[in-house]
Amino acid sequence: MKRRTLCTGLLLLTLALAAHAQSGPAVQHLVLGQAHLLTGRTPNAALGPETYRMAGGTVAYRNRRREADADYNTDVTVGLRAGAGHARRTAANNGIQQRPLWGLNAFAAADGRYFGASLGGWLGRLGYFRGGESRLAHALPQVRARGGRLDGPHAQLDYADEFNGFGNPPLRLAAGLGFPTVPVLLRAGAAIPTLAAEGSEVQLFAQVQARLGRALQVQAYWQPRFHATAPTQLAFGLGYVP
Repeated sequence: MKRRTLCTGLLLLTLALAAHAQSGPAVQHLVLGQAHLLTGRTPNAALGPETYRMAGGTVAYRNRRREADADYNTDVTVGLRAGAGHARRTAANNGIQQRPLWGLNAFAAADGRYFGASLGGWLGRLGYFRGGESRLAHALPQVRARGGRLDGPHAQLDYADEFNGFGNPPLRLAAGLGFPTVPVLLRAGAAIPTLAAEGSEVQLFAQVQARLGRALQVQAYWQPRFHATAPTQLAFGLGYVP
């Protein structure tokens, strides 16, 4: 009788553990990769207008957790961005000056249903936007904060995020809109470049991101120039983002 009771108890415990394992969170371990292009123009009053062109990529590891009783994921990501290119300006004697730029950005991010954040830092030869508009920037923080759902309306504040840490990094405040049934995300808002001429301290920008298939992602960012002395940026990205 005792043996039967013990066997019954063990069987019930086994079934309970199996049910808990099936109802527990599902965890995925993902590797992401993206390629980036960036070009822009900075109205540098000290050294003359400057254009910059950069190319690079991002490699990241993502831990994706999905609760069995929820319809959303929680992502924790760590990664490294790297890029190289050059800054080019026409000197006072009409000669062309070209200087190499390069940088690394280590970052960590956590993104849930309603909130997301990222923090990291850039190191390298990032651009000529420090004191007096003539000093080369070697270090820069990278931050991002989001409130709202990515598949609906949301707001985002960021600085030197993604591949925008080169040349003339902007502080951006955006309103975004995603769609539950269409893999497209739209953002637009105000961009405050690190270096800007008087009267052009605040610019506008637009960004679009779309998925093609299950994991291929394309995105574009545009900060247009509304007058001759305004800074501008244009960026493209293509990557494997499951």
